[in-house]
Amino acid sequence: MLYVPCVRHVKDPDELEVEYRSTRDGRIALLVYSALDRLHACCGKGQPWFLMPTLKLDDLYQVHPFDTVLLDVVLPDDLKKPAESTDGDGQARESAASAERPAVAPSEPGSVTPSADGGSVYVGRDSLASRMGGR
Repeated sequence: MLYVPCVRHVKDPDELEVEYRSTRDGRIALLVYSALDRLHACCGKGQPWFLMPTLKLDDLYQVHPFDTVLLDVVLPDDLKKPAESTDGDGQARESAASAERPAVAPSEPGSVTPSADGGSVYVGRDSLASRMGGR
C-alpha cells in the first residue's frame, strides 16, 4: 500500500486530484510514501492523502502518465502543509486530527487524492476513480 499526496480532502472520489511534482530537469514525478508517519514528516501534517494499492500505480499512469515515482521524498519546508486549526475569527479549519484520516474515506470506491505547488500538474475531475476501476 502507498500513501499518495493529493490536493484537498473530498467527499466524492470523482473529485480526487492527484498531486504531481515537476523535477528540476522537467520530468513529471509522482510522490508516494511507504507509511503515514513518513508522509506527515515529509509533506507536513496538513497534507491530504489517500491510500492506494501499489498494483494500482499502472492504472494511475494510464490516467495521467508520469516519468518517475519518488518514494519518501522530503519536501522543502516552504512546500509542506502544516496542520490547520481554528483561526482568529473562529472559522473552522482542517484539524490536526484530520491528518490521520485519508482525503477520501478508505471504504469509498476509488479512494485516491493530491497536492500543489507552482510547477505541479493535476489530474482533474474527469472521473479519476472510475477510470482507475473504482466505480
